[in-house]
Amino acid sequence: MVLKNLLRAKLQHFVSAKIIIAVSGGPDSVALLNLLKNIDADLTVAHFNHKLRGTESNADEKFVFAMAKKLNLKYEINYADTKKIACEKKLNLEEAARILRYKFFRQLQNGMQDEMKTKKIIIALAHTRDDQIETILGNLIRGAGESSGLGMDEISTDGLWRPLLEVSKCELLKYLKQEKITFQTDRTNQDLNFTRNFLRLKTLPFLKKVIPNVEENILNFAKRSKKTEQKVGWLVENFLGKQSFSNSNLHLLIKEFLQLSPIIRGAVIKKVWIKLHGSINSFEKVRADEIISLAKKNVGGKQVQFGKFLVRVEKSKIIFKKNII
Repeated sequence: MVLKNLLRAKLQHFVSAKIIIAVSGGPDSVALLNLLKNIDADLTVAHFNHKLRGTESNADEKFVFAMAKKLNLKYEINYADTKKIACEKKLNLEEAARILRYKFFRQLQNGMQDEMKTKKIIIALAHTRDDQIETILGNLIRGAGESSGLGMDEISTDGLWRPLLEVSKCELLKYLKQEKITFQTDRTNQDLNFTRNFLRLKTLPFLKKVIPNVEENILNFAKRSKKTEQKVGWLVENFLGKQSFSNSNLHLLIKEFLQLSPIIRGAVIKKVWIKLHGSINSFEKVRADEIISLAKKNVGGKQVQFGKFLVRVEKSKIIFKKNII
Protein backbone atom coordinates (compact mmCIF):
# COMPACT_ATOMS: atom_id res chain seq x y z
CA MET A 1 0.00 0.00 0.00
CA VAL A 2 2.87 2.39 0.81
CA LEU A 3 4.46 1.86 -2.61
CA LYS A 4 1.12 2.26 -4.41
CA ASN A 5 0.44 5.53 -2.60
CA LEU A 6 3.94 6.77 -3.43
CA LEU A 7 3.47 6.01 -7.13
CA ARG A 8 -0.04 7.48 -7.14
CA ALA A 9 1.32 10.75 -5.74
CA LYS A 10 4.18 10.85 -8.25
CA LEU A 11 1.84 10.09 -11.13
CA GLN A 12 0.10 13.41 -10.46
CA HIS A 13 3.00 15.04 -12.33
CA PHE A 14 1.75 13.31 -15.49
CA VAL A 15 -2.01 13.59 -15.49
CA SER A 16 -3.33 12.25 -18.83
CA ALA A 17 0.18 11.30 -19.98
CA LYS A 18 0.93 8.18 -21.99
CA ILE A 19 3.68 6.14 -20.29
CA ILE A 20 6.13 3.88 -22.08
CA ILE A 21 7.44 1.57 -19.37
CA ALA A 22 10.79 -0.12 -19.97
CA VAL A 23 10.50 -3.73 -18.77
CA SER A 24 13.50 -6.05 -18.81
CA GLY A 25 11.71 -8.83 -16.95
CA GLY A 26 13.84 -8.31 -13.84
CA PRO A 27 12.39 -7.55 -10.37
CA ASP A 28 12.65 -3.75 -10.49
CA SER A 29 10.86 -3.20 -13.81
CA VAL A 30 8.29 -5.95 -13.10
CA ALA A 31 7.47 -4.30 -9.77
CA LEU A 32 7.10 -0.86 -11.38
CA LEU A 33 4.91 -2.30 -14.13
CA ASN A 34 2.52 -3.90 -11.66
CA LEU A 35 2.44 -0.86 -9.38
CA LEU A 36 1.59 1.49 -12.25
CA LYS A 37 -0.98 -0.93 -13.65
CA ASN A 38 -2.69 -1.09 -10.26
CA ILE A 39 -3.15 2.69 -10.16
CA ASP A 40 -4.57 2.76 -13.71
CA ALA A 41 -1.70 4.50 -15.50
CA ASP A 42 -1.95 4.61 -19.31
CA LEU A 43 0.84 2.15 -20.18
CA THR A 44 2.68 0.67 -23.13
CA VAL A 45 5.24 -2.01 -22.27
CA ALA A 46 8.61 -1.76 -24.05
CA HIS A 47 11.19 -4.54 -24.00
CA PHE A 48 14.59 -4.57 -25.71
CA ASN A 49 16.33 -7.91 -26.26
CA HIS A 50 20.10 -7.33 -26.31
CA LYS A 51 20.75 -10.89 -27.56
CA LEU A 52 23.60 -11.26 -25.07
CA ARG A 53 22.49 -14.42 -23.26
CA GLY A 54 21.12 -16.64 -26.00
CA THR A 55 18.07 -18.63 -24.88
CA GLU A 56 17.95 -16.70 -21.60
CA SER A 57 17.52 -13.39 -23.44
CA ASN A 58 14.76 -14.91 -25.52
CA ALA A 59 13.12 -16.28 -22.36
CA ASP A 60 13.08 -12.75 -20.90
CA GLU A 61 11.40 -11.49 -24.06
CA LYS A 62 8.73 -14.19 -23.90
CA PHE A 63 8.19 -13.49 -20.20
CA VAL A 64 7.60 -9.77 -20.77
CA PHE A 65 5.34 -10.50 -23.74
CA ALA A 66 3.25 -12.89 -21.61
CA MET A 67 3.03 -10.41 -18.72
CA ALA A 68 1.89 -7.60 -21.00
CA LYS A 69 -0.80 -9.86 -22.48
CA LYS A 70 -1.92 -10.98 -19.02
CA LEU A 71 -2.24 -7.37 -17.86
CA ASN A 72 -4.04 -6.49 -21.12
CA LEU A 73 -1.43 -3.87 -22.06
CA LYS A 74 -0.02 -2.75 -25.38
CA TYR A 75 3.56 -3.83 -25.90
CA GLU A 76 6.52 -3.09 -28.18
CA ILE A 77 9.53 -5.41 -28.50
CA ASN A 78 12.78 -4.91 -30.39
CA TYR A 79 16.20 -6.52 -30.46
CA ALA A 80 19.78 -6.15 -31.74
CA ASP A 81 23.05 -8.04 -31.76
CA THR A 82 24.60 -5.88 -29.05
CA LYS A 83 27.95 -7.67 -29.01
CA LYS A 84 28.43 -7.21 -32.76
CA ILE A 85 27.45 -3.54 -32.64
CA ALA A 86 29.74 -2.92 -29.65
CA CYS A 87 32.67 -4.32 -31.64
CA GLU A 88 31.81 -2.30 -34.73
CA LYS A 89 31.42 0.94 -32.77
CA LYS A 90 34.34 0.18 -30.42
CA LEU A 91 32.12 0.46 -27.33
CA ASN A 92 32.05 -1.66 -24.19
CA LEU A 93 29.01 -3.91 -23.82
CA GLU A 94 27.41 -1.83 -21.06
CA GLU A 95 27.59 1.34 -23.12
CA ALA A 96 26.42 -0.30 -26.35
CA ALA A 97 23.47 -1.96 -24.60
CA ARG A 98 22.40 1.33 -23.00
CA ILE A 99 22.65 3.25 -26.28
CA LEU A 100 20.63 0.65 -28.20
CA ARG A 101 17.76 0.31 -25.74
CA TYR A 102 17.46 4.06 -25.16
CA LYS A 103 17.41 4.58 -28.92
CA PHE A 104 14.51 2.12 -29.09
CA PHE A 105 12.63 3.87 -26.26
CA ARG A 106 13.17 7.27 -27.92
CA GLN A 107 11.89 5.97 -31.25
CA LEU A 108 8.72 4.77 -29.54
CA GLN A 109 8.36 8.06 -27.72
CA ASN A 110 8.80 10.13 -30.88
CA GLY A 111 6.44 7.90 -32.86
CA MET A 112 3.70 8.14 -30.25
CA GLN A 113 4.23 11.90 -29.93
CA ASP A 114 3.63 12.27 -33.66
CA GLU A 115 0.36 10.32 -33.32
CA MET A 116 -0.83 12.02 -30.13
CA LYS A 117 0.03 15.66 -30.71
CA THR A 118 -1.41 17.01 -27.49
CA LYS A 119 -0.61 14.11 -25.14
CA LYS A 120 2.65 14.00 -23.19
CA ILE A 121 4.68 10.81 -23.77
CA ILE A 122 6.81 9.70 -20.83
CA ILE A 123 9.40 6.90 -20.59
CA ALA A 124 9.25 5.24 -17.16
CA LEU A 125 12.45 3.58 -15.93
CA ALA A 126 12.72 1.36 -12.85
CA HIS A 127 15.96 2.73 -11.40
CA THR A 128 16.01 2.36 -7.62
CA ARG A 129 17.76 3.98 -4.67
CA ASP A 130 20.45 1.29 -5.03
CA ASP A 131 20.97 2.20 -8.70
CA GLN A 132 21.28 5.87 -7.79
CA ILE A 133 24.01 5.13 -5.25
CA GLU A 134 25.90 2.95 -7.75
CA THR A 135 25.61 5.65 -10.41
CA ILE A 136 27.00 8.39 -8.18
CA LEU A 137 29.86 6.20 -6.97
CA GLY A 138 30.63 5.10 -10.52
CA ASN A 139 30.70 8.72 -11.76
CA LEU A 140 33.13 9.69 -9.00
CA ILE A 141 35.44 6.76 -9.72
CA ARG A 142 35.63 7.37 -13.47
CA GLY A 143 36.24 11.10 -13.01
CA ALA A 144 33.09 12.57 -14.51
CA GLY A 145 33.94 16.01 -13.12
CA GLU A 146 32.60 18.42 -10.50
CA SER A 147 29.00 17.27 -10.98
CA SER A 148 29.80 13.57 -10.49
CA GLY A 149 27.60 13.50 -7.43
CA LEU A 150 24.41 14.52 -9.22
CA GLY A 151 23.26 11.03 -10.10
CA MET A 152 20.02 10.52 -12.02
CA ASP A 153 17.07 12.93 -12.09
CA GLU A 154 13.64 11.60 -11.15
CA ILE A 155 12.09 13.70 -13.90
CA SER A 156 14.26 14.87 -16.79
CA THR A 157 13.47 17.56 -19.32
CA ASP A 158 13.55 15.02 -22.17
CA GLY A 159 10.69 12.90 -20.85
CA LEU A 160 12.41 10.30 -18.67
CA TRP A 161 10.71 9.41 -15.37
CA ARG A 162 12.33 7.40 -12.58
CA PRO A 163 9.68 7.14 -9.88
CA LEU A 164 11.52 4.53 -7.77
CA LEU A 165 14.70 6.49 -6.97
CA GLU A 166 13.65 6.75 -3.33
CA VAL A 167 12.79 3.03 -3.10
CA SER A 168 15.31 0.32 -2.24
CA LYS A 169 15.70 -2.96 -4.09
CA CYS A 170 14.83 -4.72 -0.84
CA GLU A 171 11.46 -2.96 -0.67
CA LEU A 172 10.62 -4.00 -4.22
CA LEU A 173 11.54 -7.63 -3.60
CA LYS A 174 9.35 -7.58 -0.51
CA TYR A 175 6.44 -6.18 -2.55
CA LEU A 176 6.87 -8.84 -5.26
CA LYS A 177 6.93 -11.60 -2.64
CA GLN A 178 3.80 -10.30 -0.89
CA GLU A 179 1.92 -10.00 -4.18
CA LYS A 180 3.27 -13.36 -5.43
CA ILE A 181 4.56 -11.76 -8.62
CA THR A 182 7.23 -13.66 -10.54
CA PHE A 183 10.18 -12.14 -12.40
CA GLN A 184 13.25 -13.14 -14.40
CA THR A 185 16.82 -13.34 -13.08
CA ASP A 186 19.70 -12.09 -15.24
CA ARG A 187 22.84 -14.09 -14.41
CA THR A 188 25.06 -11.39 -15.98
CA ASN A 189 24.15 -9.20 -12.99
CA GLN A 190 26.67 -11.34 -11.09
CA ASP A 191 29.43 -10.86 -13.68
CA LEU A 192 32.21 -8.83 -12.03
CA ASN A 193 33.63 -7.82 -15.40
CA PHE A 194 30.87 -5.20 -15.55
CA THR A 195 31.76 -2.07 -13.55
CA ARG A 196 28.31 -1.58 -12.03
CA ASN A 197 28.19 -5.19 -10.86
CA PHE A 198 31.61 -4.88 -9.22
CA LEU A 199 30.50 -1.72 -7.40
CA ARG A 200 27.29 -3.37 -6.20
CA LEU A 201 28.73 -6.76 -5.21
CA LYS A 202 32.20 -5.85 -3.97
CA THR A 203 32.87 -2.14 -3.48
CA LEU A 204 29.69 -1.05 -1.66
CA PRO A 205 29.55 -4.06 0.73
CA PHE A 206 33.17 -3.35 1.71
CA LEU A 207 32.47 0.37 2.21
CA LYS A 208 29.43 -0.43 4.37
CA LYS A 209 31.59 -2.53 6.67
CA VAL A 210 33.94 0.41 7.19
CA ILE A 211 31.31 3.18 7.12
CA PRO A 212 27.84 1.76 7.95
CA ASN A 213 25.97 4.87 6.76
CA VAL A 214 27.99 5.28 3.53
CA GLU A 215 24.90 4.98 1.31
CA GLU A 216 23.14 7.84 3.12
CA ASN A 217 26.34 9.90 2.89
CA ILE A 218 26.50 9.36 -0.88
CA LEU A 219 22.86 10.42 -1.34
CA ASN A 220 23.32 13.52 0.84
CA PHE A 221 26.37 14.41 -1.24
CA ALA A 222 24.16 14.18 -4.33
CA LYS A 223 21.63 16.61 -2.83
CA ARG A 224 24.35 19.16 -2.07
CA SER A 225 25.83 18.70 -5.54
CA LYS A 226 22.43 19.39 -7.10
CA LYS A 227 22.19 22.80 -5.41
CA THR A 228 25.69 23.72 -6.56
CA GLU A 229 24.96 22.52 -10.09
CA GLN A 230 21.94 24.80 -10.35
CA LYS A 231 24.07 27.85 -9.56
CA VAL A 232 26.84 26.75 -11.92
CA GLY A 233 24.29 26.00 -14.65
CA TRP A 234 23.10 29.60 -14.74
CA LEU A 235 26.67 30.88 -15.21
CA VAL A 236 27.37 28.31 -17.95
CA GLU A 237 24.23 29.16 -19.93
CA ASN A 238 25.01 32.86 -19.59
CA PHE A 239 28.48 32.30 -21.08
CA LEU A 240 27.39 29.97 -23.89
CA GLY A 241 24.58 32.34 -24.83
CA LYS A 242 27.24 34.80 -26.00
CA GLN A 243 29.10 32.25 -28.19
CA SER A 244 28.54 31.09 -31.78
CA PHE A 245 26.70 27.77 -31.86
CA SER A 246 25.02 25.52 -34.47
CA ASN A 247 24.09 21.83 -34.64
CA SER A 248 27.51 20.79 -35.91
CA ASN A 249 29.83 23.65 -34.92
CA LEU A 250 30.63 25.74 -31.87
CA HIS A 251 33.12 28.59 -31.46
CA LEU A 252 34.29 29.70 -28.00
CA LEU A 253 36.30 32.89 -27.52
CA ILE A 254 39.48 31.84 -25.71
CA LYS A 255 40.00 35.12 -23.82
CA GLU A 256 36.48 35.07 -22.35
CA PHE A 257 36.66 31.32 -21.69
CA LEU A 258 39.90 31.59 -19.68
CA GLN A 259 38.45 34.42 -17.58
CA LEU A 260 35.96 31.94 -16.12
CA SER A 261 36.80 30.14 -12.86
CA PRO A 262 38.24 26.58 -13.24
CA ILE A 263 34.97 25.00 -12.09
CA ILE A 264 32.89 27.00 -14.58
CA ARG A 265 35.33 26.23 -17.41
CA GLY A 266 34.95 22.50 -16.75
CA ALA A 267 31.17 22.85 -16.58
CA VAL A 268 31.14 24.74 -19.90
CA ILE A 269 33.01 21.90 -21.64
CA LYS A 270 30.64 19.33 -20.13
CA LYS A 271 27.62 21.34 -21.32
CA VAL A 272 29.17 21.60 -24.78
CA TRP A 273 29.53 17.79 -24.86
CA ILE A 274 25.82 17.42 -24.04
CA LYS A 275 24.80 20.00 -26.66
CA LEU A 276 26.90 18.35 -29.37
CA HIS A 277 26.29 14.67 -28.52
CA GLY A 278 22.76 14.85 -27.13
CA SER A 279 23.58 13.29 -23.74
CA ILE A 280 26.25 13.06 -21.02
CA ASN A 281 27.03 9.43 -21.94
CA SER A 282 30.77 8.67 -22.32
CA PHE A 283 31.88 12.10 -21.09
CA GLU A 284 35.02 12.05 -18.95
CA LYS A 285 36.67 14.93 -17.10
CA VAL A 286 39.93 14.28 -18.97
CA ARG A 287 38.21 15.57 -22.14
CA ALA A 288 37.58 18.92 -20.44
CA ASP A 289 41.16 19.06 -19.12
CA GLU A 290 42.54 18.51 -22.64
CA ILE A 291 40.49 21.35 -24.11
CA ILE A 292 41.31 23.76 -21.28
CA SER A 293 45.01 22.97 -21.83
CA LEU A 294 44.55 23.61 -25.56
CA ALA A 295 42.97 26.99 -24.82
CA LYS A 296 45.75 28.03 -22.45
CA LYS A 297 48.43 27.24 -25.05
CA ASN A 298 46.43 29.09 -27.73
CA VAL A 299 48.53 27.70 -30.55
CA GLY A 300 46.83 27.66 -33.94
CA GLY A 301 46.46 24.30 -35.65
CA LYS A 302 46.56 22.23 -32.45
CA GLN A 303 43.60 19.86 -32.09
CA VAL A 304 42.19 17.06 -29.91
CA GLN A 305 39.41 14.49 -30.30
CA PHE A 306 36.15 15.28 -28.48
CA GLY A 307 33.86 12.31 -29.01
CA LYS A 308 32.39 12.69 -32.50
CA PHE A 309 33.98 16.13 -32.81
CA LEU A 310 37.43 17.56 -33.42
CA VAL A 311 38.48 20.57 -31.37
CA ARG A 312 41.14 22.98 -32.61
CA VAL A 313 42.45 26.46 -31.86
CA GLU A 314 42.14 29.03 -34.62
CA LYS A 315 42.36 32.84 -34.43
CA SER A 316 41.91 33.01 -30.64
CA LYS A 317 38.88 30.72 -30.78
CA ILE A 318 38.25 27.14 -29.70
CA ILE A 319 36.40 25.52 -32.59
CA PHE A 320 34.34 22.34 -32.16
CA LYS A 321 33.60 20.73 -35.52
CA LYS A 322 31.85 17.47 -36.45
CA ASN A 323 34.42 14.86 -37.37
CA ILE A 324 33.07 13.45 -40.66
CA ILE A 325 34.71 10.12 -41.47
